[in-house]
Formats: sequence, C-alpha cells, structure tokens
Amino acid sequence: MLARSLLAATLAVTLAGSCAPPPAPPPLPVVEPPPPPLPAPRDDGRLPDLANAKAYALELEIDPGAPEYRGVVRVELDVLARTGHFVLRGGALTIEGASVRAGALDVRAEAHRRPSALGEELVLTLARAVGPGPAALEIRFRGRVGRGPIDGLARADVAGAPALAYAPGGRRGREPFPALDGRAPFTLTVQAPRDMTVTSSAPEERAVDLGTHVTHRFATTSAIPPGELALLVGRLDVTSGPGDGPELRVITPRGAALDTAGVLDLARTLVSSASDDLGTKLPFARLDVLALGPEMLAPPDPSLGAGLVVAAEPLGARATTAMALGAAIARQWFGVATSGVNDDDRWLDRGASCWLGARAAERADRGGASRVAKWRAEARAMDRDALSRATALRSRERGPNEWAPEDDAKSEALLSTLAAWLGDDAVLHALRARVAGPASSPAHELLTEIDRATGRDVSRMMTGYLDAPGVPEINVHVTCDPRKRWHAEVSDEPLSFAPARPVGESDPRTWIVPVCVLTDGGERPCAELAEGAPSLVAGRGCPTSLDPNPGRAYYRAYVSASKGVKLQREGARTDELARVAAISNAESAFRSGKIAATSLLEALAAADDDPSAELVREVTRVLEDLDDVAPSDARERLRAFADARFAPARSKLGWEPKTDEPRERADLRARCSPHRRGSRTTKTSCATPAAAPSAGSRARARSPPRRRPRRSR
Repeated sequence: MLARSLLAATLAVTLAGSCAPPPAPPPLPVVEPPPPPLPAPRDDGRLPDLANAKAYALELEIDPGAPEYRGVVRVELDVLARTGHFVLRGGALTIEGASVRAGALDVRAEAHRRPSALGEELVLTLARAVGPGPAALEIRFRGRVGRGPIDGLARADVAGAPALAYAPGGRRGREPFPALDGRAPFTLTVQAPRDMTVTSSAPEERAVDLGTHVTHRFATTSAIPPGELALLVGRLDVTSGPGDGPELRVITPRGAALDTAGVLDLARTLVSSASDDLGTKLPFARLDVLALGPEMLAPPDPSLGAGLVVAAEPLGARATTAMALGAAIARQWFGVATSGVNDDDRWLDRGASCWLGARAAERADRGGASRVAKWRAEARAMDRDALSRATALRSRERGPNEWAPEDDAKSEALLSTLAAWLGDDAVLHALRARVAGPASSPAHELLTEIDRATGRDVSRMMTGYLDAPGVPEINVHVTCDPRKRWHAEVSDEPLSFAPARPVGESDPRTWIVPVCVLTDGGERPCAELAEGAPSLVAGRGCPTSLDPNPGRAYYRAYVSASKGVKLQREGARTDELARVAAISNAESAFRSGKIAATSLLEALAAADDDPSAELVREVTRVLEDLDDVAPSDARERLRAFADARFAPARSKLGWEPKTDEPRERADLRARCSPHRRGSRTTKTSCATPAAAPSAGSRARARSPPRRRPRRSR
C-alpha cells in the first residue's frame, strides 16, 4: 500500500514537471546610449543651457600675501537634460578634482578649457551621463591672485604691503571660482590669517580660531549672480554707524587716517535717497563702504558686489566721489539684486544706477558741483559718440568686455533725456516697476511700461539711440519780429568730428529728439524733432540769452541769431551749469566745423569776469585741448591768450594758500598755476596782473589754423 502511494506521488510530480514552461532566458545587457555632444560656445558669451545652479557652498583659503589661493565649491544643480558635460565660468583656474553625485551615482569628471566670446570656459567631461534632475557638483581648485583692481581675486598694495584682496567678480573669464550663469544663494566660508579682517556679502555667523588662522563662516546670501559675490580680506579697520535701516559700516586700511564719519554720513544720505526714489529698502541687510584715500589704488568700478562699495576721494572731487558712490549704491538694486542676464540690457542697469546716483549726489551736494560733474561725464560720452569709430550701446560689434565709463555716462544721459521730456516721475515709475518685477525682465519691458504710462512712443525713440552710434547736434536759430515776438527754428543733424563727407553724400542717422529751450524770461517751449524734420518754438519778447538744453538731454546744441537779435552767449544769465555747458558746446561746434576759432575764443574771453570755479575749470580744459592740437606757429599766441584769461583770477587767489582755505580754492589756484600737469597752455605765469592784448594781437590769437583730428578723451 505504501509502495503504491509513493509511485502515485512520483508520477504526479513527473507529470506536473512535464507541463511547466521552460525557464526564462537571462536579461540582455542594457547599452547606455552615448551622451549628447558638447554644445559649441555661444556667440553671445552665455554658457550652454545644460544645468541651473540652485545654491552654492564655497570654501576658500586665502592669504593676501601669497601668490595663490585654494578652494572648493559645491553646487546644487538642476540638470535640464541628459548630459555628459558641464560648462562653467572659471577657465583660468587650475582644477584639482571634480565629481558629480546624481541619485545613487557618483561620477568623476575631467576638466579642460576652451575659448569663448568672454574668455576661457571651464568644461567638465563626465565619466558617464547624468540627468535630467537634481545633482550635486563638487570642484576643488587653485587660483592665482591677480594684480589688477578687478582681476578675479586680486591684491592691492598700500604703502608697499599687501593690504587688500577682493573678488568683485573680475573680468569675464577671470572668475575667482567655478560658477554657472544666473543667480543663486551663496554660503561662504573663508580661512585667512588671524590678523586679517574678512567681510563679504552677508553678515558673519561665526569665527573659529585655528591658531595662526581663523575660519570665518558667513550667512547665506539672497540669490545673486556669482560675479556679484563680494569678498574683502586684509589688514582692515571696521567702523559701524548708528541709525535706522540697513547696517552701514566703513572699512579702511588699518591705521589709515580717513574721515570715516564723513563717509558714513554721505553713504547714509545716498542710501536714503535711492530708497526713497525706488520705494523700497536696500535689498541687503548690510552695506560696507571701503574708504580709500587719494594715494590708494581704487578699482575702476566702485561697486565691488552685493553689499560692498568703494568710496575714493581724489583731490577736489567730492562731487565726483558722491556721484560714483551713489551709482554704486544704486547698483545694489540694479545689476546686483535684480539685473537681467541679457548683456544687451546692460545699458539699463548701469544707466539706472548712474541716474539714481546722480540724483542722490545732487541732494547730498547742495552746491551744485555734482550737476556739473554729471554734465562733464555726458559731454565726454557725446564727444566719443561723434567719432567715426563709435559703436552703439547695443551692438554685436562691441566685444562683451568692451564697456567704458563713457558707456555708463551715455546710458545715464538717455534716462536724463527721458526725464527732461516726460518728467522724473515717469522714469521713476518705470524703474520702480523693474525693481518690483521679475529679475530677468528685459529692458524693452521697461520702455513699454513708459509707453503705456505716458502715451508716447518711447520705445521707438530709444531704439535710435541704443542701436546706432552717434549723437544729434541741435541748431537753434533765433529771430525776433517787430511785435516783440520771437521764434526759433530748431533742426538737428548727426554730430561728427570726422572729416567731412563727400559732396552729395548724406548721413542716414536720425533720431527723435525732445528739445526744450529756456529764455531769460523764464519761458521754456519744447518741440520733438522727428527724424531730421525741423520744428519751431516761440515766445513773447526778445530774449537776450537762451539755454538750448536746460534738461541736459543727450544732444549738443549750437545757437545762432538773425540780424538785430543781440543774444549774449548761451546761458549767460542762467545757472552755473548752463554757463559751463555753453563753453563745452562752443568747443564742440568748433570741432564739428560749425564755428571758427575766433568764435570759440570769444566765448572763452566772455567768461573773464565770471567767478565760478567750475567755469574756470571748463575754460582751462578747452585751452588745454586747443594747446594739444595747435600748430607750433599758433601756440605762443594761444599761450598769451591763456595768460590774459587767468591773470585776474591768479592775482586774486595769490601764490600761497590761506589758513583754513577751502579745497576748491586750492584746486582753482592749481589750475591757474604754471606747469599744471605739464600742460603747455599755462606754462607762462598768470600770477601777475596783465593788460588785455591789443586788438591786433587778440585777433591773431583767435585765429589758429583749423585743428587736425584729435584723440578721443
């Protein structure tokens, strides 16, 4: 019985096995497709769109006296698509190791460099592809300490000692650490010698004493562009200022005897002005002002990044200092906190910063010197724009790194032109909208906002100034009728200091130019010149003086009068700025061939009795320019003319400074002194009162031969 049961069970198992499916074959190996090829460098200098940075953790080991520094950066990434490469800024760095963690994968990366439109890019080639999705990138690197003021991480020597090392972003391609484009929060840790002060874009959270060195850890910043992460390391003194609002501190080289209280007061005034104009507080909890004396090396750009600006005070230039510091403070809203990533919109962020900074400086400087300093910057920009080699603010011919102070001045002047045309409130309304809106809003949206608010075609007008080089020259011809009415025909043409065009060849450049004129009777009629068509403005009476550009819009102006109209020189009875602008415009008209040398020298001679120090400076500048290009046979007559101009002022000032003499007076004496800056114009003494030249000698002095092309200022 038992045997029969075992046999039945055996048969059942055998039959069941014969009906089972065959075993599954082993799975085929998964062949990962090759990663997409490395994208080529972009023509606009932007990095390829492979990943976005979500956050940075940056650790640096820095000694300002050493030639190199070390660091490690950890970047939280959002990888946009499957890739085997990452491309970053920082091509000048030496990479000691790099890896990427994506999920469970830990992938090594090899680094190399490649050229791009903005310098060398850093390319990481991964051992295997990653993404899309989150990832973490770690790079260990070394960098050389630069010598230039904004050469990556750079050193500035004070009295022969390495006192400062700062990383304001540097030139493109010289970034002090590997980074992607776009904005992200930064958490910075810096290890430095214990006798060094370290400051950055955020308050310091803690410091760990390691004996000979100290590790400084800073709070996490808001989202900022990598190039705006500020870092300052050196033997420094820090002075904090009381008051409401953001924390203000003045940083000076250790032991430097500088007016920190005055710098704090000026910075507080400028911050308050910009905050009021924009209707919002400073976007950072703290603002550090690096104060430098005239003998110390100052960087070209007073904005060293988020929360760090520079105040440098050369001799006799408080107004210029206030303007530069005001622009750097305004850049904390524009270009640092809310700037777009499109280089074509750079004019807006730079121009808005300068425009707001000039407004703040004017409030801080009640004497009006800042208005004159602003005009002089704009005049230099217009003179450069009149040269044949000028390039447009938005032009592919302009290299990505080619941005000069004249570009800042022109950008600011365009906003001043809008304000003169539409009023300050219209411009402020648009700037407030930009600050409150998305950080990447392009500039054309701001112009569209002004279009909507004013009902004017501002976008079309600004395109003429932004997309083509040049500056209009406005001709104002004044006529009076027997009924004591006056009218002025206003026309424009491109200002050019280049040789005359061939007969029959016209200049195709045109603009929409808002022009206002201000008479000594207080009338201020305005006209809009549309693409070269003339217009008329009119008023009552017959003016004896006329200012053709009271709003200081972006144009040069030349005023003439019909027979019987006795106009004094432009702006004669208006403010100091109008008188300075009149001299500047007269020189421009001479250079463009509108007036002869005699007319220019008559305008200079008409300023003899004007006590304005700013006007003396302007006359001096014009005479120096003439001396630079005057033929040798006319130079002695020009020097005699200069002596006659400055002899009265020099006799009043005297040779020796007086007790507690204002700096402006000392600067004015220097401008009337012989051998000033080696200028040929004032090499003869103007200390002794001299009689005016005879009519014949003055006529000869006023008629030097037509000047040859001169260098750009």
